[in-house]
Amino acid sequence: TIAEHHAAGIILVNPPGATDPRATQLVQSRDSRAAGNPLTIPAVMASADMVEKLIQASDPTDGPRRTLMDFRKQFDDKGGAIDFPAAKVSLTTRIVIDPIMTDNVGGVLRGKGSLKDEFIVIGAHYDHVGYGPVGTQPQNNGKLHPGADDNGSGTSGLLVVADKLSRAYAELPTGANARSVLFLAFSAEESGLIGSRYFVNHPSIALDKVDLMLNMDMIGRLREKTGLEVQGTESASGLYDWLSPYFDASKLKIAHGSDVAGNSDHASFYQKKLPVLFFFTGLHREYHTPQDTGFTVNQIGAGKIIDMVSRIALDAAQR
Repeated sequence: TIAEHHAAGIILVNPPGATDPRATQLVQSRDSRAAGNPLTIPAVMASADMVEKLIQASDPTDGPRRTLMDFRKQFDDKGGAIDFPAAKVSLTTRIVIDPIMTDNVGGVLRGKGSLKDEFIVIGAHYDHVGYGPVGTQPQNNGKLHPGADDNGSGTSGLLVVADKLSRAYAELPTGANARSVLFLAFSAEESGLIGSRYFVNHPSIALDKVDLMLNMDMIGRLREKTGLEVQGTESASGLYDWLSPYFDASKLKIAHGSDVAGNSDHASFYQKKLPVLFFFTGLHREYHTPQDTGFTVNQIGAGKIIDMVSRIALDAAQR
């Protein structure tokens, strides 16, 4: 509403006297474009001391100079607005970006025979939105988001698939051929696929040696009505026909198609023209909220998905 009244700018200040540690802090800047309602005028937050000096120097009253606390009490009592016709403010700003360093975490299951220098990549992101503010609703900023489904389910699935494949590889007969498997836990997915994008642009293995990438993101809420979504089934010629027996054997309701969403880490690989499969049980009301807790996860359903992913990966590695 301030912008609608054609304000030249906004200076925000915390109310003095509040018994809250945040009252003395400046909030972090956040791009309003993400909320779909961008501010088109300058907006800054100033400390209470700075605003105190400003109003003391420009208070239009003839009496004693009023304080920020005086104004707070007045507004608490009856609201309203006060003009400062003599006040002039100029702002000089600079932007300092302090990157938050993080890591992808990977492990390799070595292949065998003539295919050992090729790779299957199996991935899941292990970060979540934490306490916010990225990815959270404003009313939940500062609250812990456990992330059981997003993406504790996929991360757990990655570990189980790694265990299953390592056991299967140990039992392969002498002379077997199998691709190596790179198990890759991505970071900073919630910030915009940063971890997976970094990997494909700075790969530790040659991307032309990657035969297939499988991604598990939110596999913990399998429901009878919505079933399992598998994207990327047409990202390589003949891939869906090859996958169909695995889908049929799983007895799961599976939705698939030619679309490949850009909202999880498989998209980074797909943009490099690599075949991908994305396993996803769909959104729900606990998504990106503090209610995404462990008891909401369908463990039996996740186990069925993990079993299918393991079978697909093991056979694709030997194909």
